[in-house]
Amino acid sequence: MKFGEVISTVRPAGDAWSAHIPLDWGNGRTVFGGLQAALLVRGMRGVLGEARTLPLRSLHVTFVAPVAAGRDVVLRPERLRVGKSAAHARCDLVTTEGVACTAVAIYGADRPSAIVMEIPRVEIDADPQALPPWPYIPGVTPEFVQHLDIVTDRQQRLPFN
Repeated sequence: MKFGEVISTVRPAGDAWSAHIPLDWGNGRTVFGGLQAALLVRGMRGVLGEARTLPLRSLHVTFVAPVAAGRDVVLRPERLRVGKSAAHARCDLVTTEGVACTAVAIYGADRPSAIVMEIPRVEIDADPQALPPWPYIPGVTPEFVQHLDIVTDRQQRLPFN
């Protein structure tokens, strides 16, 4: 399943939400963390009411325990507070073993400011379209890699290497 297809499995289930995570999103003993975080964000948006359209401004995710791929999970979102320009929510991703991942998010409206910061962008002197893709190799690379379009310039060394 593609990323969007997995997110679309999120369904209301009583006072919570349920989702199915296919086997091909595994990363060793657990599921790809980016997918776990996205499911939590989806769950939180489901309880924000009209504030669900606010942009996500901050997300803190804690990976508590492994989430086995190929299973259904439960999302337990909670709306903490919705104000005029910001909304706060939290969500737990729960498996049969208990809470496996938890997140707290802040969604907020744009605010005018007199402060302008120019943040320099790192210049990359490689064309991503010309770089070789990072291959998915069954049994070698994590399962979730088959769903990502990763390119790398194996010749270029980054400053922290």
